[in-house]
Amino acid sequence: FRIHDGGSAEGLYWCRLEPRNEGGDFHEIRLALGRSELRRLQLFDRLGQTTDIRFSNVERNPQFEAANFEFTPPPGVDIVGHGPTG
Repeated sequence: FRIHDGGSAEGLYWCRLEPRNEGGDFHEIRLALGRSELRRLQLFDRLGQTTDIRFSNVERNPQFEAANFEFTPPPGVDIVGHGPTG
């Protein structure tokens, strides 16, 4: 991505990211920083859709239990790359 200054608005400092290569899913990404943390992320896709994500109550380096990342597929579900279950 090429990085550009996006100025300031709404008390946030913005930067714009433009892809170096054509053909990706997004034609622009905007990041908004407040003090020392990411506050907003805006994604502008090739279909003209905008996704606006707002971050709040950010916790740096939280501890996660391994059980939070366990997934057991429901019966009858095929997992890509593993063939049919059962």
